[in-house]
Amino acid sequence: MKHLVIGMLVVSGMVGSSALAHITLVYPAPRPGTVSPIGSPCGYNPDPGRSTAQVLLPGSTVDVRWTEWINHPGHFRISFDADGQDDFVDPLAYNSFYVAPSVLLDNIPDVAGATQYSATIVLPNIECGNCTLQLMQVRYDVPPFTTGGNSDDIHRACADLTLSLAAEFVFQNGFEG
Repeated sequence: MKHLVIGMLVVSGMVGSSALAHITLVYPAPRPGTVSPIGSPCGYNPDPGRSTAQVLLPGSTVDVRWTEWINHPGHFRISFDADGQDDFVDPLAYNSFYVAPSVLLDNIPDVAGATQYSATIVLPNIECGNCTLQLMQVRYDVPPFTTGGNSDDIHRACADLTLSLAAEFVFQNGFEG
């Protein structure tokens, strides 16, 4: 019994700050901190702000990779804001797609039973020092659909980016060349 309790404590300690996350970015590297299902446009409540940023080439093709920790029927969306996170827009309904110019890719299927996902995007061909990539999960399973900071129908995660022509080349799979 003693070993079972110690084992459970070790496992719960390993889960740590990801325990609340429904989705986690793998690449690009996620903004550090504890993600909450309910929170800001980047899934934090309160939002920790930018502390790290990955440098990528403007206009590069990138495989965005993420893990879904808690499976929900729905879809995923990838958006980009060139100056912070104020351009991210929530869908008005579970089936409203491409609702803003910031949306790069929408209606990415959430496959039942899958946990690892990837989607190929092309980053905007601009230089920016305060840009953000947002991953959003839109859930269909808790009607009525709601939006906003208190909604549990939308989960979010972000990566802080700097797009610069001085960046090292990064292959499509996320590895540097």
